[in-house]
Amino acid sequence: MPGIREVASRLPPLCEAESYVDINMNEEFANLLTELYRPPSDVFRIARSMKTVPGHEAMLLDELQRQVDLDDEPKILFLLWAVSLAAPSPVFTPILCLLLEEKKGCYYLEAAVDAMHDVADEASVACLRAALGREEPWDQDFAFNRKILWALERIGTPEAVDAIRSALNNKHARISETAEEILERLGGWTTT
Repeated sequence: MPGIREVASRLPPLCEAESYVDINMNEEFANLLTELYRPPSDVFRIARSMKTVPGHEAMLLDELQRQVDLDDEPKILFLLWAVSLAAPSPVFTPILCLLLEEKKGCYYLEAAVDAMHDVADEASVACLRAALGREEPWDQDFAFNRKILWALERIGTPEAVDAIRSALNNKHARISETAEEILERLGGWTTT
């Protein structure tokens, strides 16, 4: 599976303008977004820089909401990576759940689940559980579903464990085997 740097290096520039400007964000954050949207970008370095900007979570949330409203999939992907790397916070749970619930077949959904894994908010268990049984046409090895299981494992609440247990009977062996491995790691929950 390709890493963030490899995928980012293959994407065309996302922002043709000289700089990215939004009236609600400070100049430093706007400059970082400009750089983020111009692959090949060093997503890791930019995300680390974003963390140092006061108010970065609110600005990142506003920008993610704006790009979701515009349905700009490449920018959403980059922003989801930034959430995972710079601001894994429960403030993102509602928009991450919205993406899982409303967007189907979008190639950035794995990045949304990765962000949910990093946020590890128990409020996301219901939307993760609902998405667990979904089959995405682009996902032949069920990485999307397996990442959902790993996010649920990280959350670790009884409800999350119950959602993992529900995948034991999935018709796809990759999903049910992953659920069984996780439950074994969690201490033998497979027998209940």
